[in-house]
Amino acid sequence: MAVLFTWVTLISLAGVVYSYMGYPMLLWVAAKLGFGRRAAVEPNGSKSDAQSGTKRVDVIIAAFNEEDGIQDCVTALLEQNNEAFDIHVYIGSDASEDATNQILQGIDSDRLHLFLFEQRRGKTAVLNDLLKEVDAPYLVFSDADIVFAPSTIADLVAELEAGNWACVCGHLNLLDAESGQNLDGAYWRYERLVRQLEAQLNTLVSIPGAIFCIRNEQVTALPDGCINDDLFQALSLLTKKQITGYAKQAQASGYNTTSLEAERSRRLRIGMGNYQAEKYFRNQLTNFEPLSAFQYLSHKVLRWYTPHLLILGLAASALGSLLGSPLCSILLLAQVALYLFCGVTKLISSSVKLPGIVLLPLFFLEMNIAFLAAYHRYLENDVSHLWGTPRTNLNIPTDSSDEAVR
Repeated sequence: MAVLFTWVTLISLAGVVYSYMGYPMLLWVAAKLGFGRRAAVEPNGSKSDAQSGTKRVDVIIAAFNEEDGIQDCVTALLEQNNEAFDIHVYIGSDASEDATNQILQGIDSDRLHLFLFEQRRGKTAVLNDLLKEVDAPYLVFSDADIVFAPSTIADLVAELEAGNWACVCGHLNLLDAESGQNLDGAYWRYERLVRQLEAQLNTLVSIPGAIFCIRNEQVTALPDGCINDDLFQALSLLTKKQITGYAKQAQASGYNTTSLEAERSRRLRIGMGNYQAEKYFRNQLTNFEPLSAFQYLSHKVLRWYTPHLLILGLAASALGSLLGSPLCSILLLAQVALYLFCGVTKLISSSVKLPGIVLLPLFFLEMNIAFLAAYHRYLENDVSHLWGTPRTNLNIPTDSSDEAVR
């Protein structure tokens, strides 16, 4: 039995290490060797759009209580500096209770189309309603607390046409919150690195919902109660064997949360959306191309179940240690030491600002605790499709330098 528990411990912990470290390293090696490169699957009508010179672009945004950032967001979209595009902004306000509607109504532009819903129904319903109103060949999705750089839409469309992609995502900069304790900036840089490596293989399996452009005919209507709309669109493209490009030059910026409670709520919501998507696409995995399926399992599914692997690894190493396995004893001590370190940094960070590298283990642990709570709530069917406003967005610069990006 000691041998069995040793193997369970090794496999569980190896799964965690592989997903966060081994998989990105494998991507890097594959990209260097040129593996996985293939021509982009041509979307229906992609060439005809480019040849006809169609430059109409519709931007879609669902908003709820976004008075702090909606003005900057819309202004940046209406002031995009490429005159070759006829850019129209469609915003649906999901029964906002603050000054969001008044701010939007005060913006004088015939390219701004407002849909001020009186009943709160959630982001999914708002987005589906807006999709019925747009008819441009190119659709850009963003959030109401995000500010685009002046050439973002032009950069997205240029990459979309150049690569015959079905969809193109841009480069989202998450800036420091005032507290300085939120490590999503560092983690987001890590995620961008993984996305860049995937893009080199033409096999992106996720997109940032705050900045992506998709061909109109490739958009899939969202199912009722969908939580992570961007993840749903990305995985829907994979089922159709379409691929998403990456335009690093297309920039947008937004702040991280300043409230720890809002951050926990955001992580919980993302986690529930992840498990919802995993269940929805579980039976469609055979429709993915083999490489995309492998990356989806490695980059997404394995991470979503990392909390379960951590618990399994801790329990198995404890049992193996009791049965006399030296390796289990060593691994058990290492895990206990890591969790104690996280507890100490949690206490210290409440009064002292610690370096980001010191807080990384704590961020990793808290993220997985949130995912575990999300999994429990999802199993209990305690899932709400309504939303909040977890980020703040005041005078966000569009600087992509290391100083501006956390």
